[in-house]
Amino acid sequence: MPNNVLISYKAAADGSREVQRVCLADTETAAKLQENEAVYVQAFYGITKFVMFAYDDLMEGVLPEMEVLNNMLTYLGPLPPGLLEHIKKNQFWCQALIALEEDFGEDQPRKPLLLWKGFDELLPGDKEFFVRILNLDPALRPSAEELLNDTWFDEV
Repeated sequence: MPNNVLISYKAAADGSREVQRVCLADTETAAKLQENEAVYVQAFYGITKFVMFAYDDLMEGVLPEMEVLNNMLTYLGPLPPGLLEHIKKNQFWCQALIALEEDFGEDQPRKPLLLWKGFDELLPGDKEFFVRILNLDPALRPSAEELLNDTWFDEV
């Protein structure tokens, strides 16, 4: 039984459940953000051999999830209001994301994926495709149907 399938549902008064959405979860952040990035992160790794959300050694007291979230904001930020709206019920993670976002500046610059150089494996359009599918605002990510019709797959 896979452990990275998320099901969003509404519970009725009679105890029945109506499925609203089913998606694959990002295996690195599923427990916190509950969104479907795993396939895309794996595809990016398959092309570049770069683990975008990995971390090396953590400082004492730093949660691994904080380091992953920091990497997400570093490469895919800035923090979109839609992500905060999506996780608004979890104040800890909302505040954590806001705090991480406020740390960016001259001493801690972003490293936007679109500006990366030195990945000869990436073809024209690859970075743009991955930025679209890894959008930090869950509401702005393409649906599975939209992805299947994306011109990026014409070249695969």
